[in-house]
Amino acid sequence: MASHQTRAIRLAGYFCLTLIGALLASLSLSQTSQVIRLPSFAAPPLFSVAGPEVGPTGLWSMAKGDFNGDHKTDFVVAGFNCASGPGNPADSIAVYNGNGDGTFQVPKYYGAGHCPNQVIVARLRGPTAPEDLIVVDLTYVSVLLGKGDGLFKMR
Repeated sequence: MASHQTRAIRLAGYFCLTLIGALLASLSLSQTSQVIRLPSFAAPPLFSVAGPEVGPTGLWSMAKGDFNGDHKTDFVVAGFNCASGPGNPADSIAVYNGNGDGTFQVPKYYGAGHCPNQVIVARLRGPTAPEDLIVVDLTYVSVLLGKGDGLFKMR
């Protein structure tokens, strides 16, 4: 009896395989040869947050927010840790305002103590105030108050 069931399952499998082959053969060439374009995940070579500009210790901290009130993601990076690269001043953090399409504007650099390595985004002046930055360096904690237009002032 098991032999009869095995033959029936095998016969059904052959029939299904033949049916699928016939259906695929009946499709026109335009239906079977569509080119599927995969998205490109290559980053545009705009502003690097890696390489010699981040110093010998590299990037330590990154935080996101909406620093200029345009409802587009902006981000700030710290951890240049006394970097002496050609593109940024030493002892600074970099603020990148977003364009809303995955690209960012030229970074703005802010001095934030000696060798800043941690940054946090917070609304220190209330829920409707612009976002502020809290920066930790090797010795102190600094606060940069957001002006709401993507710029900050040291407190």
